[in-house]
Amino acid sequence: MDTSYYPAAFAIALIIPIWVWLLTRKLPESPRWLVSKGKLEEAKLTLSRVNPATALNVLAEIKNAVSGTSGKISDLWQKNNLLPFLIILAAVSLNQLTGINVFVQNSLQVLKESGISSDIVGVFGNISISLVNFAAMTATLFLVEKIGRKKILIIGTSGLLLTLISLFSAHLIFPPGETIGYITLAGIILVVGFFAFGPGALILVISTELLPNNVRGVAISVAFTIGALVGTVFVSWFGALVAIIGYAKLFMFMAMFVFCYLLISMYIPETKGKSLEKINWKNR
Repeated sequence: MDTSYYPAAFAIALIIPIWVWLLTRKLPESPRWLVSKGKLEEAKLTLSRVNPATALNVLAEIKNAVSGTSGKISDLWQKNNLLPFLIILAAVSLNQLTGINVFVQNSLQVLKESGISSDIVGVFGNISISLVNFAAMTATLFLVEKIGRKKILIIGTSGLLLTLISLFSAHLIFPPGETIGYITLAGIILVVGFFAFGPGALILVISTELLPNNVRGVAISVAFTIGALVGTVFVSWFGALVAIIGYAKLFMFMAMFVFCYLLISMYIPETKGKSLEKINWKNR
């Protein structure tokens, strides 16, 4: 196996983190965090950079909403915090169990084992998956304030569910070969597209908007840590699961989790056009 190109590949990969590091140095602190620490002038300056006309009004809303105390893990079990935290935890975990990391990280393996023998087709298929991922997330950026978070989430999860059920059916009907290989490629592209359009693009937005200010940081940390563990276990067991139950049953297994995600998304309230201070779980 030729590994001479590895240094160049790693060097190219360094470009993105370097740019992210440079750009994050220009990011201002969160005005809500500044208010919670008593740094009102800095918060006012940050808000003025975004929209000078509304800076004072927004600052007043933040001051009324921020209690000035940081939330603890024990606060997550309080009555007003528990339900939104459990919904976010379930959504983050189910995000991983949809199999998105498997499709993105192991797409070449899945395509070859499904019947695509050409390395060139596999590579171009992998590139197509990345392009669809980018295009779907970009579409969400333009549509999220027009049609709302909830509708986008339901569209994304519904598309995921139908695609996974279709992949399950196809792998039951067709024997291994080029036909099922290309069907699998089309299915993976759709899975990645629907995921990027809905759950993938919105999970952090929803997590931020549904959680109260005082516990938002700790709740997101706990939920995403557990979600990362769930994703790691699922990806590490992927090969063993395929060997034991095959791709057809595995796709159905993933579809069951997506169905649960779809049910959860129906209970997530619409927050389009509302500031974080105006979003109150008790009033939903």
